[in-house]
Amino acid sequence: MSSFCRNGNGPQEYLAANMFFDPEGRILALDMMKHRSLTYLTDGTFVSAQDSVTIVDIHFFPDGSRAVMRPPMEGAKSIFTVEAPDGSTRYASPERDASEKMISLGAGNFIAAEDGSCYFKYSNLDTLYHIRPDRVVAEAVFVRPSKPDDLVEDTADGTVAIAMTVGRFVDRSCNVLGDLLFYSFRDGDEKKTHHLVYNLRTGEMLYHGPRNPLPGGYGP
Repeated sequence: MSSFCRNGNGPQEYLAANMFFDPEGRILALDMMKHRSLTYLTDGTFVSAQDSVTIVDIHFFPDGSRAVMRPPMEGAKSIFTVEAPDGSTRYASPERDASEKMISLGAGNFIAAEDGSCYFKYSNLDTLYHIRPDRVVAEAVFVRPSKPDDLVEDTADGTVAIAMTVGRFVDRSCNVLGDLLFYSFRDGDEKKTHHLVYNLRTGEMLYHGPRNPLPGGYGP
């Protein structure tokens, strides 16, 4: 276990640090509030620092390219972009207004998949993106608009969204079940709660019923 720093606004302190592993296995600390990026070895050895960084969330692909998300106040018109190893843009997501982008301003929207790709969970959209270095596919357009997990919002189609969780789910014995989407909503007319589980890699619906299939609640 290594401790790099403490919370604060001093020279070696962080205001809002998010930690990532880069392709070389080093630890990348992004501080959105201070616009800084610091790189460490896994034993805590400091490597380098970079200022004027606008990235708030990042996912590295095996080929050295990456998916990045930047805050709207930095002039980012799209929610995320896919960048080649040389920094050029391969793909930019559809543009959304600043109020939507501010809702999920921070790390945790890129969910790593087993094959090195990632899913982009963005709570205010009706689309779940599956991102690869060479293409981006909207694979789950059935998702109703919702706020982040455990918050409730009345939607335009009369349903009430309860929760949406994306991740690599495991059973009680810690066996990996796959890259799944769990979604829960309440029917606007009959007031019945529905729980759905989709396998994102095959498109198969694994469960649809009134009982929450996840042990311990809405988490993976």
